[in-house]
Amino acid sequence: MKCMIVGFTSSISGAIRNKFSENGYEIVTACYGARSENPCDISFSLSLKGELIFDEEKYLENLDAVVFCIGRLYGTSIVDYSDEDIQEAFNANIVNVIKIIKHLLPTLNDKASVVFIGSISASAGSFDEIYSSSKSALYGLTKSLGKNSKRGIRFNCVSPGLIEDSAMCTKFSQEIINKHVKETPTGSLIRAGDIASILFDICQPHWASLNGQIIDVNGGRYV
Repeated sequence: MKCMIVGFTSSISGAIRNKFSENGYEIVTACYGARSENPCDISFSLSLKGELIFDEEKYLENLDAVVFCIGRLYGTSIVDYSDEDIQEAFNANIVNVIKIIKHLLPTLNDKASVVFIGSISASAGSFDEIYSSSKSALYGLTKSLGKNSKRGIRFNCVSPGLIEDSAMCTKFSQEIINKHVKETPTGSLIRAGDIASILFDICQPHWASLNGQIIDVNGGRYV
């Protein structure tokens, strides 16, 4: 079995890699940009015409699972965004995802599982309107890919609330974190290891009928 993790520099990707690896999956990691410090097996970039370029096509073969961790959060109001930052946020959160999926579709094994990581902000809204709107586009992509799926390939989106041990959480003040916890009926935030377990589980055969779905895991903060 082979799993590609797209966005290996994400703060939660390590937990995802460990979960799949300890259950016998060969792991291929992919990152944006061919930086020398990248720990990834494969890097991807955009040509001047906006075309997607992978530096090692061989790693794209025979994929049974693909998990998308890529994304960009500026954490500011729409009035403070430059036009360039708006474009970059949408590129990171949806445009590049679409281009990668288009590239990967022919290489996926039959009955492969593709999982995107969304955000509670896509459903509930956010103080960062650009992040929220760009993440919400993942929902339409997930449902459309699932509806048009062939060869038993499944597409789903796991949409968490604030992840306790994520880089995003470390940017927030303790007051904001406490507010998130207080507004969560279960009284606690989800952790990266929990997300990894959920992602792994829905890639398994007993979830073969789960396709085109948005899976909210926010403790009831948004229902």
